[in-house]
Amino acid sequence: MKFCFRKKHCVGSTSVYEQFAAWLQQPLGQAVINEEKIALRFCWPFILGDYLLTLGVAPQAVLTEEAQVKHRFIIVPSNNCVRFTGSFIVAESAYLPIQEHSLQAILLPHVLEFSENPYQLLREAEAALSPEGYLMVIGFNPWSLWGLRRWFSFKRQLPWAGIFRPSYRVKDWLRVLNFRIVAQKRIVYQGPIVFSKGAFFFRPLKNLYRIFFPCLGGVYIIIAQKRVFGLTPLQKTAWKTLSTAIIPRSVAEPVRRGF
Repeated sequence: MKFCFRKKHCVGSTSVYEQFAAWLQQPLGQAVINEEKIALRFCWPFILGDYLLTLGVAPQAVLTEEAQVKHRFIIVPSNNCVRFTGSFIVAESAYLPIQEHSLQAILLPHVLEFSENPYQLLREAEAALSPEGYLMVIGFNPWSLWGLRRWFSFKRQLPWAGIFRPSYRVKDWLRVLNFRIVAQKRIVYQGPIVFSKGAFFFRPLKNLYRIFFPCLGGVYIIIAQKRVFGLTPLQKTAWKTLSTAIIPRSVAEPVRRGF
């Protein structure tokens, strides 16, 4: 598999994964992972089963630590990307070595941004999911301060060198593949800068963005369910409760149409 950059550059998957893994271990990357882990925490009571797969890099393995499935494993592009103890598979993410209809859930954290063929990747995920299985997609929002930062990055550095896919485009692809969107959320209202001494000053600014500009979150999370005709899907009311639960009590609920 090759990974695509906005100037029509493609590089080997191993190089991209290693660079992105290194960025995730920096303070800014750690801040993103922490918010993503908290947001996913409220999904796990709804996602049960035997197998949960993550396509990504080693630092992202922590995102599913609280999942209630029996077996968790991650697919990485090479042994050089493995820096943890646990179940992992070395394989190309565009051609999953997974039996069809064998997984109950798949997590794609920031994979579509660097994929040359994101739709093919989603097709592979759909084939591996069991009926009524869940696909969780995490991506950088191009219509945010993070997307703005990307346009001012003139070097091929990750994650700014990737293509930030709009959430509406990802949802269109999922619907074509017969997925039902059951929950969606925007997080990471802090700009792409690490503040240490000024963290207290910028906290109110983050809350203002969350209340008045909910669509400007730097990261979006989409949860979709694989539809199979003839089966009764999980009630929407349960996921509506989930969407409400992941909103901090101290702030107002975002308007859903802004997603």
